[in-house]
Amino acid sequence: MVGIDGLEAWQCQILENAEMNLLQRKLYELKTQTVIDYFSNGGEAYEAQESVEIVIATSTMTQEEMVQSYCLYWFLLTWHMGGLSQFAARFLHKYSGVSYEEFYTKLREFLKKDEYAASEDKRMYDSINHWYTTGERINHSLGHMTISAINIHFSTLFSMHIDDKISHYQDLVEEFVRSEFKDHLDQDLMDELLKFNRLHVNRHGDFDDRYATIGYNFLDYLIYNKDFVKAPVTYRIYFGHDRTRCADKNWYVESIYFSRRRGFGKNFLETVA
Repeated sequence: MVGIDGLEAWQCQILENAEMNLLQRKLYELKTQTVIDYFSNGGEAYEAQESVEIVIATSTMTQEEMVQSYCLYWFLLTWHMGGLSQFAARFLHKYSGVSYEEFYTKLREFLKKDEYAASEDKRMYDSINHWYTTGERINHSLGHMTISAINIHFSTLFSMHIDDKISHYQDLVEEFVRSEFKDHLDQDLMDELLKFNRLHVNRHGDFDDRYATIGYNFLDYLIYNKDFVKAPVTYRIYFGHDRTRCADKNWYVESIYFSRRRGFGKNFLETVA
C-alpha cells in the first residue's frame, strides 16, 4: 500500500455468453446470487425488473470467506485509504518494518472494544452476508444518503462526517499506536508522528488554509524517499476542492464517493519551511 491512495473492489458478475458462464462455471464450482441493486438505479420499482448474477463462492473460497474478504476491503478503504491511519501505518512500515498485515490485523481487533467502530464492522458484515444469501437489495439511510450495494463500502466514510466521529476515530488510532507500538518509537517521535497523522483527514467546514509545525520531515520521508531528519518542518494544510459547493454538507458527503479518485475528504499537504 506504499504510494497507493485508492482501492476499489468489484463483485464478479456472470455474463450470459462469457467463458466464465460456460466451462469455468463448472470447473471452478461457481456459486452465484441474483441481485437487483448492483448497478445505477438498481432496485428501483420498474415493471420489467433488471438483475445481475454475481459470484458469491468458488471452489477455493466459501461464501463466508467472500464476505470476510469484502469486509476487509471496506476496512482498509475506511482506515488506510480514508486517511485515518495511513500516515501512521506507512511510517511504522518504512521506519520500523511493521507489516501492513500486522498493523491492520491488530487495529481491527483493537477496534472491537469501541462500541461505535464495532457496530460499523457488524453492520458491514451483516449487510453483505444477507445480500449474498438472499439477493435482497441493500437499502438503508445515513443522513440523507441512501446506502446500496453500489456504495456500501464507503458508508463508514459517510457516517464519520454525518455523526461527527472523525476526532473519535483519530483518538482510537492514537491509543492503538501508543499501546501496540510503544517499543518501536521513542516518546518524542511517537508524539510527532501522531500529530502528523491527524493532518490527513479533512472535516466538513475546515476549508481554510492552516499551518502546522512538526518536529520531523515525515512527508519528504514517506512520499519522496528522502532521508529521515529530526528538524522542525512547517506544513501548509489546504483543501483543494470547491469550497463554496462543499459548504453544503450533503453535497460534501456525496462527493466522498463521487470524487473518490481525486482523494476527496483528505487534505493536501505542502512543505513550506
